[in-house]
Amino acid sequence: METAQDYPQPPWLRRLISVFIVLVFMTIAYAHRPAKWMLWWEANRNTTFTPEGNAFFDRTQYNLAQLGHLLGIDNRWEMFSTLHRTNWWFTFHGITEDNESILLPLPRQSHRNAFEDLVIDFREAKFHLNLYGAKDRQAGYANYLCRKYAHIQGKTLRSIQMELHNQALFPRETALTLGYHKFPRAITTPWGNFPCQS
Repeated sequence: METAQDYPQPPWLRRLISVFIVLVFMTIAYAHRPAKWMLWWEANRNTTFTPEGNAFFDRTQYNLAQLGHLLGIDNRWEMFSTLHRTNWWFTFHGITEDNESILLPLPRQSHRNAFEDLVIDFREAKFHLNLYGAKDRQAGYANYLCRKYAHIQGKTLRSIQMELHNQALFPRETALTLGYHKFPRAITTPWGNFPCQS
């Protein structure tokens, strides 16, 4: 029976693996650093450390953040978090050549059966989160919609209108009194208009 001793690893490989493991643990520790540490750092960095020390720490933080993103270990998990008091979502409208707005038949904004709504469409919320604040991704997705729905309801699309909807959530005590937890109306904000590329 062959064992690990039959195939000894060269010393440089063992050192490389050890360094990698140390870097991974450092990255995990950096991703889960307490928020109060970062507040202290921002408040005291200029009085506690020299400019060279600040630059060194900034480079180290940047490299650890890049390594964590590359390896997918930069997630931060908290058991008890503060819930946002708003619910938000995007809608996408196709603007035709004659300036008519058509709500595109996409998940979360068109009729879906129970299976689609509960099993297939759960990824849409994460997808919207990835679009939020990323104009390049929004433009890329709008270009995809332009190609997919170039001709809809017998009309040609000129652009994609993106809208953000915010709906307030009532505090728990108010929701118990009213019998529902969402504010009846949502606030709609234009989020971008992306011309279709010919």
